[in-house]
Order: sequence, then C-alpha cells, then structure tokens
Amino acid sequence: MKKTILIIAMAALCLNFESSAQQLKAPTYKIGDRIPDITIKNVLNAKGSTLRLSDYRGQLLIIDFWATWCSPCVAMIPRMDSLQKQFAGKLSFLPVTTQSKETVQNFYQKFNRQRSSALKPVQVVADSQLDEMFPHRTLPHYVWIDGSSTVRAITEFNEITASHIQTFLETNQIDVQEKEDQPAIAYQNDKPLLVNGNGGDGQGLIYHSVMTGYNSGLPLQRVIQKEPNGGYKILCKNLNVLQLLATAYADQGKDYLFNLDNIKLKVRDPQKLTSNAIGMAYDQWLQSGNGYCYELIVPAALKKDAFAIMRKEMEKLFPAYAPSMQSKTEACLILQQIDPGVMSRSKGGESRVSVDAFGADLNNAYLKQWVDQVNVQRLTTLPILDRSGLKDRIDLKISNGFKDTKVLNQELRSYGLQLIAGTRTVPLLIVEDR
Repeated sequence: MKKTILIIAMAALCLNFESSAQQLKAPTYKIGDRIPDITIKNVLNAKGSTLRLSDYRGQLLIIDFWATWCSPCVAMIPRMDSLQKQFAGKLSFLPVTTQSKETVQNFYQKFNRQRSSALKPVQVVADSQLDEMFPHRTLPHYVWIDGSSTVRAITEFNEITASHIQTFLETNQIDVQEKEDQPAIAYQNDKPLLVNGNGGDGQGLIYHSVMTGYNSGLPLQRVIQKEPNGGYKILCKNLNVLQLLATAYADQGKDYLFNLDNIKLKVRDPQKLTSNAIGMAYDQWLQSGNGYCYELIVPAALKKDAFAIMRKEMEKLFPAYAPSMQSKTEACLILQQIDPGVMSRSKGGESRVSVDAFGADLNNAYLKQWVDQVNVQRLTTLPILDRSGLKDRIDLKISNGFKDTKVLNQELRSYGLQLIAGTRTVPLLIVEDR
C-alpha cells in the first residue's frame, strides 16, 4: 500500500544542495522497475574497487544516499550496521555519496574515534552513476531493491526498521511510506525571492513586506484590503513619504488622514515629505527620490496588527521623522433626518453612484457612498458628517450642485434630510523632525 509523507522539520531532513543546483530530472528508475546488472565504481572497503548489482542477488539491498554533513544520515550509520548484522546474508546496505574518498575516510576516522568503534562499511564515494539513476533532492534517501533486482520502495529514514525489513523478508510485501521529493524550483541567490518567478510564483505567501523606489510603470494608488485567506494587505504605489505615514496611521485616523487638512507638519524641510507640484512636475519630483512603492501582506493571525507593523517599518525606513496622533475640532455640516417617513428604500435595479460638482445620481446605493464622494471631492463648503442613521439602499438625485447649502437643503428636504451647521472631532496627524 502506497502512502505519502512530506518531511518538513529540518532536524529530520537535509537538503541535497549538490542535487538541487539543477532541475530535478525525471527518475531513471522508479518503484517496480528492474535494474540491469550494472557495474558500480569507486567502492571502498570491498575486495576490489568495483561491484556488480548481481553481487547482491537473492537478498534485500537498500541503497543509502547520504553525506557527511547530513545529521540524520550520520545518525543512521549505527542503526544500519546493527540491522545488517541482525539480518546477515539476507540484507545489505550500500551507502552512496557524491563526496570524495578523502572526505569520507576523514569522516570515518573521526566518527570511529568518537564512538570507540571500527566501522568500515562497503560504500560508494565520488558517485554520479547511482545518483543519476535514482534522482533525489533531500537526504537521506533509501532505495529498496529486492533479490531479483527490482525496485520495491523508496523511503526516508523513518521506514528503515527491523519490523519493516522482517515483514518484507517473510512475505515479500512492503507497507511503508514512500518518500516523494518535491520538484525543484528555479532560484538564484543573487536575485530577490519571488521577483520574476525567482523561487516560485508566491502562491504560498504567508507574510511579506517590500519597499522599492518610484516605479514609472505603476499608477499612484493606495489599496487596503482583506485577503482571500483571511489575511490583510496594505499596498502603496508611488506615494510620497507623507502619504506613507498617513497610511500607516489609517487605522487610527480612518479616511480623515487622507485629507491633508488633517495633517500638520512641523519639519524643517517639508519638500522631502510632500510637494505642491502637479502633472509632470510632480512625477519628476517623485522620480527624484521622493516616491516609493510599499506592500505589506500579513496572515489572518496578524490582521489586527497590520497597521502597527507598518508604523514600525516606517519608523525604521524614515527615522528622521516622528509622527504622532492627536485630535482637533472643526466646523462641519451634519446630515440628519428631519422626516423619517419620507425617505424610502430603493426601488432596485443596477447599483449606481455618480457624483460631481453639478449634482448626484444614486440608484440602489447607500447614502454613505454619496457623503464619501462629496467629502473626497470637497464639493460642499464644509465636510459632511452623516448622522442620518440610514442603512438601507436608496435612490437620490441632486440637480443644483453643492456650493449653496440653502439650495442643497431644498433638494434634500424632499428626501426628509437636512444639513445643519455643527462641529466634529477628527484625528490629526502631526509629523515632526525626530
């Protein structure tokens, strides 16, 4: 019965760096294949420097791909010696390594001295032949070959036990977990991980933080959103330092901080943070070292900490500035219901929100969407604070613009709404030189 296991603990797995330097080839021999009577070269501690596979005919041969630097491999040496003695004449282990004869001999001198032993197993050094016949990416790697030279199993070290060997020798059946190396992924150490497919496409991304300079191929944009896996993303494309700092405090200031009226600068050189330039002049200012792209992706467990993480990173990336949050009171227009029975739910249809300086057309939309658009575009003389309490989708039309509050109120009365003068407390971001 075939089982599958993936070993991820580094204590139980050694990466075969020599094999992973190239793309994993299709296995030359796999389970069920019969191996020809090959000549095996570079053999130590045998009658000669070569062996033939037929020398092991009639017994179970387990090829042990190992390396001196692989801790699990080294830990298996005494176990294999013990098992080979226990099943003498029925079982042989053949350690195989790509390392040199000198490296292996030096290793065994130290190994035997430390353990007061005299192990000198028959083994293969400086190998390339068997390594190509049984491709693998991780060590240790064991290939079980029966007495008729047929590959019966490919396992990792946990399956090398007396009970599994005894069962196989008695019944010619084997029930072990098959070792399956994951396919190699192209990666270059001198290039950033996941950039242009270096090391994969990022599908398994759990936590990610990256910052670059201005990128002329991207729009000026801020994106804050939940991820499909329950995580959270903060993305800033070609923003200046002030916009980055405002974004980092967005959880405390919400949308108010995206309004420069709610940011106060106490710095010697404001031009390093923001610019009044527009059009191509602003693009050139960003390109001259003032524009940045930043992305933070956190897992669901850190979703609530996303902005705090960004603040810490901004502190490290821009140590010259000390941002802090306060609050201020400002004049505003408070939107209220004066006749709750007038405004009715939407009649349905396609959801539409169209707002500009000349008016508004909402169909099957939320009143908050209208208020947000008016505030973002600064269409009224003062910002609007929605206290209407309306949560249902509505239909609404404004035909005479927004600058004249009296005229606007005349239109709003037909919906049972009214704007009255008032005040609100809003967050204030203060940026000082550190």
